[in-house]
Amino acid sequence: MKLRSLTFIFLFISFVTFILGVWQLYRLNWKNDLIENINNSVNSPKIFDGDEEYEELITISLNNDFDLIDNPIFLESKTQQGKVGYHAVLPLTYNNNFYSVINLGWLSDKNPEYVSNLIKEIRKQDTFYAYTRHLTSEKQIFVPENQPNDNIWFSILKSDFEKYYKSNFNSIYYFVLFDPRIIKKGNASQKINNSKNKLKGNFTTGSQEHFYLEGQVALVIPKEDNNFLIYSSTQHPSETQQILAKMLNQKSNSIDVLVRRIGGGFGGKETNFITSAICCLLSYKTRKPIKLRLDRDDDIIITGKRHDFFSNFEVGFDDKGRINGLKLKLASRCGMSPDLSLAINERALLHIDNAYFLKDLEVKNYLCKTNTASSTAFRGFGGNQGMMAIENIIDNISRFLKKDPAEIRKINFYGQNERNTTHYGMKIKDNVINELFESLKTKSNYKRRLLKIRQFNQINRFKKKGISITPVKFGISFTTIHLNQAGALVHIY
Repeated sequence: MKLRSLTFIFLFISFVTFILGVWQLYRLNWKNDLIENINNSVNSPKIFDGDEEYEELITISLNNDFDLIDNPIFLESKTQQGKVGYHAVLPLTYNNNFYSVINLGWLSDKNPEYVSNLIKEIRKQDTFYAYTRHLTSEKQIFVPENQPNDNIWFSILKSDFEKYYKSNFNSIYYFVLFDPRIIKKGNASQKINNSKNKLKGNFTTGSQEHFYLEGQVALVIPKEDNNFLIYSSTQHPSETQQILAKMLNQKSNSIDVLVRRIGGGFGGKETNFITSAICCLLSYKTRKPIKLRLDRDDDIIITGKRHDFFSNFEVGFDDKGRINGLKLKLASRCGMSPDLSLAINERALLHIDNAYFLKDLEVKNYLCKTNTASSTAFRGFGGNQGMMAIENIIDNISRFLKKDPAEIRKINFYGQNERNTTHYGMKIKDNVINELFESLKTKSNYKRRLLKIRQFNQINRFKKKGISITPVKFGISFTTIHLNQAGALVHIY
């Protein structure tokens, strides 16, 4: 009897193992089919050679900023099917800078007349498909057919392409959510070229988690007539109301939102409506109260962070450290959707001067779309990222001239009656930066402490100290004009 029981258990385990094996094979084939379907989709092109680079077809409209160079490049190429021929490539520029490459098709032989007619047809169209990719150090670039229904991809040696078109293949503006924002004042390029001293460099400010004390949480209670009472830890109850009403296709007055407390937000709960939306939808379906609180791990993974910025600069200055001209490119990681990225980047643009007069300036801002959670509001709202870029430049100038950074800062400050206009055309009034700066240096014993720190660093090989005094000019208005107002409702009984 005991042997029969053991035999039965063994056979049962074998049968279960067999079923699980078949199921795993089925799932594997299903996954492979899904991956193959995705790879064959124009909207999700293949990732070649194990690269994890972002690549996509986008729609381009030719205007005053975008342009084509009507000089096609014929490169000998091979399709994935092994056919040998020529690959016709046309450079696409933005503000006369390389932006992307357009593939005009695979040809069995060179046919300039045929390609010329293609270019004419492209110029007649309002929009066309262009390929963009963030290129780093890989040896090959990959270009698709510009027609969306074709799934043929080609590989071109990067070195061969560079022979025909010299450009920056480490381009930071590989795919943007909006057209680049550009502010020009004076002639920065000319002033840099005429300057005695010049510097080039880059700087990165990283992302940051809000890490509020109380995480994302919501409670939704269904009421009569499809009305809902929402308890949500949100910084934006009015938009929570609008979002949930749109989701349910109801009027806004059917949604009541109450905020008992925030428990910390710092911008991380301004546009995050995931928890309240999930609760509201489930409550709508089940007609029961629903509560959701994300644990800390899920909260950090799902929600947006501070925008991290990459800045690339070229600056010209004199022997005193006064800036003559500055060219700056700012790129921010916005994530998979705009969220508040436009307003945040505009604030960074408008704070790039901090407390310094920049007579000749050219700054370009790129809002990069990435395969990460959408970056969102955070204390400072882009202003600190812009300030950090110029402060890094000031520090680089001081190191180049071997001077105290405080001297370089002071000589570049805004003036009272002159040198007092920002790069966006606003005159600085009530300027107290010079008096305040000197007062703080005196009260903090800056010079004495700086001398002691230098002496300490000379005799200590590994342990080092530092000191800095840095100004801040922060704008209090919104770049969204209609938000620059206030109102109050007063009940008199």
